[in-house]
Amino acid sequence: METSTAVYFDGTSSVAHQVYPHTDDRLGVITFETTQHGKIEWELSRIRFENYDEILEIRHPQFPAALLKISDKVFISELLTILDRKGHVGWYHKLLHKSLAFYVSATLALVALAVLGYIYLVPYVAEKSVSLIPEEFDQYISQDFITDYIYKNDIDEQRSEKLNEFAAGIDFENTRPLNFMVVQSSQVNAFALPDGNIVVFTGLLDRMESFDELAGLLAHEAVHVNERHGLKMLMRNLAGYIFISLIFSDVNGIMAIITENAHNLQSLSYSRRFEREADEKAAQLLIRNHLNPKGMLRLFERLESATDDLMIPEFMSSHPLTPHRRLMIEDYIGTENYSIIPNNDLDRIFQELKK
Repeated sequence: METSTAVYFDGTSSVAHQVYPHTDDRLGVITFETTQHGKIEWELSRIRFENYDEILEIRHPQFPAALLKISDKVFISELLTILDRKGHVGWYHKLLHKSLAFYVSATLALVALAVLGYIYLVPYVAEKSVSLIPEEFDQYISQDFITDYIYKNDIDEQRSEKLNEFAAGIDFENTRPLNFMVVQSSQVNAFALPDGNIVVFTGLLDRMESFDELAGLLAHEAVHVNERHGLKMLMRNLAGYIFISLIFSDVNGIMAIITENAHNLQSLSYSRRFEREADEKAAQLLIRNHLNPKGMLRLFERLESATDDLMIPEFMSSHPLTPHRRLMIEDYIGTENYSIIPNNDLDRIFQELKK
């Protein structure tokens, strides 16, 4: 390498010595001479350097107070190339000297990774974590909602008793007890809480015209409980909020987020995948109970026809009904072989519920 002009401070005085350092690539050393100290030779493998403001500062651990300052851009570039080739340039120094385009690209990549993580990774991890949560937690998060919301509404005890009698005639293949409640309200809605409480509003119950529709509705909600869809959606929402809170260092808001979501169980909107799973498994439940799975289709068609420009049934907000979803259920039912056995008991109880 060509010799360059540099300044050397020996660390024992403030005198600046003008020197002409030379790098021997073959021997892996940088050498220079001073009148006072003679020839000085530093191994490239041991030197420590900082490059800033177009100046390269070099130190050697054997002489911690000594400093060699080089300002020749060409010499600095060639020296850094040699150091890099020999593996003496760490990632930190490489990163410091990247171009603006690199930093812009890296920033955009990190943002993209954060977005993809929020959309795909966070929900996946959140759902998988549900298997680690004991079922007692389902009861815990549901209890506050029942106390604060359900008991403040007008529960129709007589129709609730009949609804539980109706449900007893169907095997929902549930692993936990299911309890069915009828709430006196004009809302066209029904929802399942994680602990097994299933609420049906009279506004929805009164729209039904056959017991097959009610059986389809209850089977759909029972699947949500069996598969812990409510808790999975709750954990997905919480994970998303927590992910954002941690990014913006808003750790104090996490507990408020948990409380808020626990009190929004009714309006929790299931994902399309959960709805498809609930539809398909509900149809399977009805088929195994020898009930008509087309009751689900009639109920959905009735809800869709009930919509107008002024009101959308609440059930369609938390259980989004789409033409594609309805056609999927219809196609699935069409591929199944099943037999329907008339069930006079369910029909009788349904007629009593309608009174």
